[in-house]
Amino acid sequence: MIHHVSISAREPKRVANVLAELMKGRVYRFPGRVANAFMAVSGDEQGSMIEVFPEHTALRPGDDDLQECPTSLASPKYTPFHLLLSVPVDGATAVSIGAREGWRASRFGRGSPGRPPAFHVIELWLENRLLVELTTQDMLADYIRRVRFDMLDVELLAEPNEGHYPARNLVNSEQSRLPSHTAASPRFPYSVSDAFGECCLAVSASNRLTGGWH
Repeated sequence: MIHHVSISAREPKRVANVLAELMKGRVYRFPGRVANAFMAVSGDEQGSMIEVFPEHTALRPGDDDLQECPTSLASPKYTPFHLLLSVPVDGATAVSIGAREGWRASRFGRGSPGRPPAFHVIELWLENRLLVELTTQDMLADYIRRVRFDMLDVELLAEPNEGHYPARNLVNSEQSRLPSHTAASPRFPYSVSDAFGECCLAVSASNRLTGGWH
């Protein structure tokens, strides 16, 4: 299950609003250390969201024991793309797998600067280049709880009079207008986690985990 992804855009706020509209979600300013970045939050039970960073933003591994570090000096070696992936293994196993491969893997807190962590992840850098945030089953509840609309409305305050769209309300008549193979699928309706999970995994497989969008 993929819970969020990040992408870059020339107009991050505009792209985030379009994505939120498509998901019938909400737009919030990104609370981290990236200026002019936004989150399109679906509001589904999986805590799915898409973070939209400015075009020239990149992520690189932190130095020594520091967490990932945003930089405006974009390089082909790193991209703004990352994903949060829930896994059935425990944290120690996840870290040991990264160590076995010679890849950076360590647990870090996530949240607004200067405040206690809202949730924790394990940073796993595939080939020490592409960031995958892993969440184990004991970490997942904190993440899902902190990205509910009621929590975000209090802590981050959504943009006034914009970025709020009616909640998802699919009915049988809407499903009947979809292609037959989609309407019959037991996984319908897709969450952003489903859609982006299948898309990102397909792209990653075809591009050997480059993290690029083509």
